[in-house]
Amino acid sequence: LAKRRGYGTLVSYNVPPYGRSGLYLELSNLKDLVNEYRTATSADQDLRMAIWNSCQRCGIESDVPLLATIDDKKVVVNEPYLPPELSEEEFNEWIVTLSDYLIELQVMKAEYYFVFVIMNA
Repeated sequence: LAKRRGYGTLVSYNVPPYGRSGLYLELSNLKDLVNEYRTATSADQDLRMAIWNSCQRCGIESDVPLLATIDDKKVVVNEPYLPPELSEEEFNEWIVTLSDYLIELQVMKAEYYFVFVIMNA
């Protein structure tokens, strides 16, 4: 019996540790800015610029492009500043899409964390 202990397999029936993964720091800050914008009573230009700058630092503007109507054409905004032609309605629609995307990222990351913990347990 002692000769074959190296061939044994340890089976554990313990539940793997599970914790909420959340978002990374910059994405978490972006989510807080978006929530602050959505609950604000008036549109704040500084808050809009803070959201846009945070998106550019995270690289999210390529995943959730901001579309502006300029000269009756929909144009993707790639500049480091928001164009003055961007209407509040267009920005609000983009904020809703961005918020949904951040929630999806948070859920996907939590699912990935749970699967990773199970696979490495």
